[in-house]
Amino acid sequence: MGQVKTTNPEVFIEMGKIGPPYGLKGGLKVRSYSDHPDSLSNYKYWWLGNSEQKKKLKLLRVSRSGQHLIVSFEKIDDRTEAEKYRNDIVYIPRSQFPKTGVGEFYWVDLIGLTVCTVGGESMGRLNRLIETGANQVMVVGEKNELVPFIHQVVEKVDTRTGHILVNWEPGS
Repeated sequence: MGQVKTTNPEVFIEMGKIGPPYGLKGGLKVRSYSDHPDSLSNYKYWWLGNSEQKKKLKLLRVSRSGQHLIVSFEKIDDRTEAEKYRNDIVYIPRSQFPKTGVGEFYWVDLIGLTVCTVGGESMGRLNRLIETGANQVMVVGEKNELVPFIHQVVEKVDTRTGHILVNWEPGS
């Protein structure tokens, strides 16, 4: 029933995007991709860059400004230096994430798992999850079928074997 997915703890996870400089002393505005933006302040080091190249920076301060975070890093102490990071992606190594409890998952750990119905039909791999406001929705298979990620539908998630079992009829 598909390939076993393993989580690579050295994988870097996209956590946000750097915006324009903030102030004159090297502050940066950050748009967090997390449901809990303040949780980024728990990480002592952030990696900024892109998929090919990242730079490890020591976080000094984090504050909120509306929907954005305002951050300061060691060795970025003026607006000119801060401008060099505009549009960089914020990465955190997966190995730095807090451990999850029983029945808890990070979305990144579910991407790529095979979604199967209780009737034994494979719907394909989980491409991504989206937040609709009411609940999360899985985008599954080549047809990008939408399947609610709610306890009435999701019977079992087994990251060890790489499967998500759903009580769902394809094409519903």
